[in-house]
Amino acid sequence: MSSLLNPILLRIGSTFLLLAVFFFNAQIPFLSTNAFAADYVAKTPRYVLLMTSFQEPKLKWWQKLWRKKNWTLEKELESEFKESLKDLVESKKIQLDFKHQVPQDKIIQTLEREDLLAVFYVSRGKTKPTIFSVPVGSQVEQTMVSDLFGNEVLSLFPFVHPNLRFLGLVGQNPSTQVGEQKLAGHYAHAPFLHLEAPAKVYLPQRGLKKSLALFKEKFNAGVWSKNPPISCPEKKGFLINVEREASPGQKLPGIRIMHRGVALGTLPEFQGEENNKSVQQATLYIKIFTPANVADLRITAHAEVKNEAQLGLLTIRSPHFEGNWNVFVDDQGQPVGKNVNTYRFEGQTVPLSGPVTYNIHKCTEQFAIP
Repeated sequence: MSSLLNPILLRIGSTFLLLAVFFFNAQIPFLSTNAFAADYVAKTPRYVLLMTSFQEPKLKWWQKLWRKKNWTLEKELESEFKESLKDLVESKKIQLDFKHQVPQDKIIQTLEREDLLAVFYVSRGKTKPTIFSVPVGSQVEQTMVSDLFGNEVLSLFPFVHPNLRFLGLVGQNPSTQVGEQKLAGHYAHAPFLHLEAPAKVYLPQRGLKKSLALFKEKFNAGVWSKNPPISCPEKKGFLINVEREASPGQKLPGIRIMHRGVALGTLPEFQGEENNKSVQQATLYIKIFTPANVADLRITAHAEVKNEAQLGLLTIRSPHFEGNWNVFVDDQGQPVGKNVNTYRFEGQTVPLSGPVTYNIHKCTEQFAIP
């Protein structure tokens, strides 16, 4: 009798043992690094974002003959984006996100997102007219990373989150400017970032397709899985407080605030209340440096609109410097510059106190790359 029971008991015991192992690994994956990584990828796929900021091209009558009735460049780019990454989405390795007609303040907010793995930014730069009204090779007169109104926005991209792995600048050839940014250390906080800035200009559709192919090649090769997640590095700099006042009902455009070619931040479009003055405030930081003279503390404000507009007067203060920033005006007391106002510092360049430590990014393990 016992000889008959032994094989049965052995099978029952083995079955329970297998079930226990399966249950144990399924419920407690953190005990194994590999199991944790596999489970982690499945539960927290990171986003790949398509971000565009341009005016839709006006088609000639003959161009409309082969375009769908409701065709837009945004729709075509989004369709290419979805199709190229379809396999990664279906395997739940990534999620997709889209943002169109993005103003400058939203560009910064978007780049600071910690759940992004890759960003593809599409703009159309500046071009001279051609027979096809599109930028092709040597027919491009001037190109840059621009916004909806044709303003340069490359200076905003150093705001990328430290854990971003791929940034594709599509439709321009800003390789020289990007190279200068890298040499200046503007992307040092994101050591694993691959910045794709082609030295040749492509049509937006073709440029996006080439950039997506490069991203997928690196993704499928497991390039970023070899990079550990990094913490958000602390920075040191001089704090400045910026205020902008709007009179009742006055509408002010969004502005980008710059210092020595570096974007400090933005103030979004702003309108005063009907019966009261309204104040807009921002706390920004100047990267630590030793000012040699008052010119080194010059700050400029750049409008986000295409047409000439009043930017509104800024009040700029800093606890680190004794003095004031005053806007440069003409003989009539009006700020000088079309959509660009310059604020000159008048005071002592020797700092009253040392720099402060700050961090503009948020890092959590939830979106870390295994």
